[in-house]
Amino acid sequence: MAFPTTSLLDDFNRADTTLNTGNWGQLDFVGPGLSLISNQCGSASNFRASYWTTSFAADQEAFCTIQTVGSSGLILFLRLVSPLAQASTSAYAVYADFGGSLLQLYRLDPVNSYHLLASTSVTWGAGDKVGGQIVGSALSAWRAPAAGSWTQVVSATDATYSSGGVIGIEHENAATRSDDFSGGSYVAAATLAPVPARRPDRGLILR
Repeated sequence: MAFPTTSLLDDFNRADTTLNTGNWGQLDFVGPGLSLISNQCGSASNFRASYWTTSFAADQEAFCTIQTVGSSGLILFLRLVSPLAQASTSAYAVYADFGGSLLQLYRLDPVNSYHLLASTSVTWGAGDKVGGQIVGSALSAWRAPAAGSWTQVVSATDATYSSGGVIGIEHENAATRSDDFSGGSYVAAATLAPVPARRPDRGLILR
């Protein structure tokens, strides 16, 4: 399966501000939203999260570049539902655990209850990219090293949540910086229709 199939949503190249207006909103179950800091996504303190307010189809992906590796981690949310109502918020999460050198997949249930679906070891560095994709019940986490290409690193299957929603991002540490937040509705590869067999040329019959 290809990754990514979607494109850039926000390059953060504008004046410093909070990510809670326009295309962005803050995640209620985490607290204040993320911020724009020197043309990157960051936070004023630990555990800040924001979501892209446009809803996408059930098959989704999200990805970003890790510019500065903090002491804890970064989370990407897929199929995020009810981001402003903590009692009913649900999602799937891709967790880049910087301190534990892990890449993990979680299901988020109300109320702020995380269930581990899969985990693998990854050593993170500045310039790495992290992404997640969900198609049907198939969830996958992807990584691209700073000078490399995307590779699927870990996967899981879970059919608890099947509807569309929004995508989002959380920084667990104020030192973390990310950039080029991207994603949206998964775009399936085009399937070419079969070409009908041609009747062979009969040629000329000389008499």
